Amino acid sequence: MKIRNKMNFKNVSDIQLKMINMSLYVVKFGGSVLNGSDGFRKAADYIVDKNRSKNGYSQRAIAVVSAPFGATNILHDIYENRKGDKARSEKMDELVGIYHRIIWNLPSYLAEPAKEKIEERRGFLKEHANSGARDAITGSGEEDSCILLCYNIEAIGLDAKGVAGPEAGFLINRNGTINIEKSRKGLKAMLRDSGKEKILVVGGYLGRSIDSNDYKTGTRNSTDAFAAAVADAANAKNIEIIKNVPGVYRAEEQYGNYGLLDKLSYDEAIKMTWRGSPVIHPEAVKIARKKRKPIIIKDMTSTGTTISEESQTTAKRPVAAIVTSDRPMFTIIDSTMDLEESTGYLADVALFEAERGHSIGVEACDAGIISYTISIGDVKTKKAPEESIDNNITELREYLKARGREPSQINGDAVGTITVVGDAMKERRGTLEEIFGIVRRSGVSVRSAVQSDEKYMPPSISFAVDSDKLETTVKALCEELFS
Repeated sequence: MKIRNKMNFKNVSDIQLKMINMSLYVVKFGGSVLNGSDGFRKAADYIVDKNRSKNGYSQRAIAVVSAPFGATNILHDIYENRKGDKARSEKMDELVGIYHRIIWNLPSYLAEPAKEKIEERRGFLKEHANSGARDAITGSGEEDSCILLCYNIEAIGLDAKGVAGPEAGFLINRNGTINIEKSRKGLKAMLRDSGKEKILVVGGYLGRSIDSNDYKTGTRNSTDAFAAAVADAANAKNIEIIKNVPGVYRAEEQYGNYGLLDKLSYDEAIKMTWRGSPVIHPEAVKIARKKRKPIIIKDMTSTGTTISEESQTTAKRPVAAIVTSDRPMFTIIDSTMDLEESTGYLADVALFEAERGHSIGVEACDAGIISYTISIGDVKTKKAPEESIDNNITELREYLKARGREPSQINGDAVGTITVVGDAMKERRGTLEEIFGIVRRSGVSVRSAVQSDEKYMPPSISFAVDSDKLETTVKALCEELFS
């Protein structure tokens, strides 16, 4: 790197001096990758290779880790069973069993201290279970990953240093998001103190509350955002999110092979995640976009999909990807809804769902009727059980009655939601008509639809169909849009 003559080294921090003539990367390993001894060893090989000089250029890579595969669910069970000594002990044994299987193939001189560390962690869990510290328990898996990955790196012959999220400097807002401005100072100090002699492994997900300094977790699956915060503080070249898929698919593989995206814009990525795609945590995209840091979604062998300011879409191929989910749709019928005295009906509905942690997706209003979808149910299958729909209807009716509303009907059933994203749709008028033309030709009726305002940003199109028509609809769209 050519250094400008005007640079005043007296004003350059230690961490900046270390980065001169060095490419710095942040690599985040997801829980699906940190699966068993083989997964941790492959992650160690990958991060060690990232720290080797390439083509005469020095480079450094910092690892940010999620909890080991399966650990977070067990940690939640440990918290739920915190008052039942036997159930809690059984879950701790299950967790330690996972960790022992990860370290079993380490050299004995490393395996023994690793086991001691794991036993110390058991003491940490017991202490915080007794005090009811939920976040300290459920967020401890990432520190465990730090320990396990460091030992696997040392098995290769390099030194490693693990830093848990609270000690790294992550400060978390009340809503579980990272306060990036106030975290930056602590993260920079952590990076400066770590030096270059050891490979740095940082735990994500758990930090400290910005209000009380107590342990506090981020939102679920938000370790991507922790990696983006480290990249922000270190001024890294890019962020790699290592998953068990080679990149971002145009459509889920269950609908057919329509290929991977080479590029995805920040806007497209945020819209996909907001509509239910597990591509990346949306907060990570927002943090990276401010500093224009590319994010690469990949596995350990692929080139992956790069999220940046560039979109792969064109006027001829304006759609980047299709996102689907199974969600319940609720329809409220109330003849008084369109009266002036009933102003705020939709606001009441939105507040009801917000208080229960539900995000409203496709929403439509007409005289005397409101219909909308929400995300409830199993995170992986995205399906809401019937009892969840029935309970939501009962609670919604009581909630509205308490506010003087008297709906004549509240209905709920499962629908399939489809979201079409693509930046180039902004430049090509008529995409909405084209999409619905494909749906109509496939013999499917659209139950509800919404398009974002394309005047101010690239639009997205979201609509709902009957659940049993979801696969037919998506396949028809993919065949015409991607083939």
